[in-house]
Amino acid sequence: MTKKYKQSVLINNDSKKQLLNYFLKHKFFKDYDEIKNENDNEITLVYSSCLLSLKFCQITQNFFIFLHFSKSDKSASLFKIHILRFFKKLKKYSKVFLLTTDTLVGLGTFLKNPNLKQIYLLKKRPLIKKIIILIGKIEQLNSFISKENYQKYQKEFQQHWPGSTTLIIEKQGFRIPNNLAIQELLIKEGPAFVTSANISNEKNLTLEQARKKFFCIFNVYNLTIGNGIASKIIDLDNNKVLR
Repeated sequence: MTKKYKQSVLINNDSKKQLLNYFLKHKFFKDYDEIKNENDNEITLVYSSCLLSLKFCQITQNFFIFLHFSKSDKSASLFKIHILRFFKKLKKYSKVFLLTTDTLVGLGTFLKNPNLKQIYLLKKRPLIKKIIILIGKIEQLNSFISKENYQKYQKEFQQHWPGSTTLIIEKQGFRIPNNLAIQELLIKEGPAFVTSANISNEKNLTLEQARKKFFCIFNVYNLTIGNGIASKIIDLDNNKVLR
């Protein structure tokens, strides 16, 4: 008998690595007898009572688990329960991602389908502290600020972007990263809320450290190596430098 489970996920090499590492270290799934590497997009875990096939589909961006068992018994039921729990967690964090930027490693969510709540919870960040928006090109600001300010601050946009400076306009911070791959991502997927991938008021993390700290985040965009320095912040509303 075979039972199939499916969840939409971001599928790239880093995301696959993150998801598989979490799955293989899970307290229930880690006790397999053997692991068979079928190919880059499929592995099979051999247990005494069943087989689990983990498959990634690049085209549809789906992650599948196939549970193969000879009879429906208590063991099969336990596997079903834990697989469903795993997919529930996968869905819970499906809108959140880790992103390497030109400054720090970021924890983010796209504005087109955001989940800011999970970012605040993961970071233990006070709700009164806003999260900046990363954009891929200046024209995307038209969706967030007035036409007057869009025209008024063209000189500042050209001076600081792309680059490691966040500009606050109408009480919201914006930045264009100085990296073409990130810009293309933000143009394709749209602007994103992005904050540093660490616990609030704790030290900044490398990508590998962030992957371990936020092991439940399966979406990973590893696009560049940052300088490890937080962005400069200029408040254009009040004409002053905040950081």
